[in-house]
Amino acid sequence: MLIDADGRAGSCGEWHSATARDGTRVGALRIDPELLAVPGALDRLLACVKALRSADLDGVLPIADLIQRPASTGDDIWLIASGPATPTLADLAPGPDAAALLHDVGESLLALHAAGMTHGALSSSTVVAGPDARPRLIEVGLRAALTAIAVDPADDVRQWVQLGRALATAGGGTLLARCAEIAETESLAAAVAALAEPAVLGPAPAAQDSGRTRLGRRGTTASRAEDRPAGELIRFGPGVPSISTSPAEQARVGAVRPARQRARRRMVSALLTIAVITGVALWWWHRLGGLGVESASVHAEPSVAGCATTIDVVGVIATNGRRGTIHYQWRRNDGQPTSQLSQDMLPGDHSASVHLAWTFAGQGDFDAVATLEVLSPQSLHAVGRFSYHC
Repeated sequence: MLIDADGRAGSCGEWHSATARDGTRVGALRIDPELLAVPGALDRLLACVKALRSADLDGVLPIADLIQRPASTGDDIWLIASGPATPTLADLAPGPDAAALLHDVGESLLALHAAGMTHGALSSSTVVAGPDARPRLIEVGLRAALTAIAVDPADDVRQWVQLGRALATAGGGTLLARCAEIAETESLAAAVAALAEPAVLGPAPAAQDSGRTRLGRRGTTASRAEDRPAGELIRFGPGVPSISTSPAEQARVGAVRPARQRARRRMVSALLTIAVITGVALWWWHRLGGLGVESASVHAEPSVAGCATTIDVVGVIATNGRRGTIHYQWRRNDGQPTSQLSQDMLPGDHSASVHLAWTFAGQGDFDAVATLEVLSPQSLHAVGRFSYHC
């Protein structure tokens, strides 16, 4: 890997252009050593990279590798993207496709949130405008993982709004500013939908016209009196009386229709209220629910050991990403269990790596079995096997 000397600042390090062994150009991010000094930063970074590679989202620039390079002050940690991390939106002047770019960024955020992840550092400098004209996110979740500061999806939405308003100010038009407002007052999904079909927004609202709403006129163009042929009767919905209905019957129907409309509006309002309450309850349950262990696995490095060797047995415990403490212990098939150990988990941590150092000495052959026993908050175990030959 040949890394260029010149770089640019990122949210959690410095980006460089690099040339891979096969000659392709890629992006290389040198992680800020100060962020790596935060306790548990490297383990959380590894878990974040693993989750991103597992999700394999189309709107995120894939991560090819995470490597260590020797340096005069110690080993540097480098994240290698699968393609160039330039140019970013910050490097480009807003053009007529600014709305399409903001739409695609919003879609990528929605997919990220649906996968249970957040970005945490969204800006024009963390969105790459690729050669296929589709923007892709970079540095997804990295800063939150390194600093152990939880990021809420609402934080991503606020950053998307700031990006939209910045593009609008730089020449992206009023559409971007209006969609940013929709994201604030309604939802990111509604704003993305409006960018996909800007015609539904209609003309800008006029304060002096009480017949208008933010989405345009309530009626269709064909319903205006000046566009209707003389004497034509415009009707909507089932149950409308025929043209021969008597004046008295028309008066009765005219009195019933507003009552039905009011009842329909009350029903829609009640359903919306129930939906909002349910959504808020689910959100609080997700935020405040307890830690849960979902799976565990064990592997040994190396899997075949020679004479006088210490084996690093690595256990990976996957969780639901909530705050809590995992209690566990190791059992070896030579009859040497460890004491009960614990691992604290912060919100957003979806896995923890735990280690067992197993030292061998002397001649002989031995088939070693290490069992990771998770004691709480759920009880489960995983087994790893390796061989000693000397």
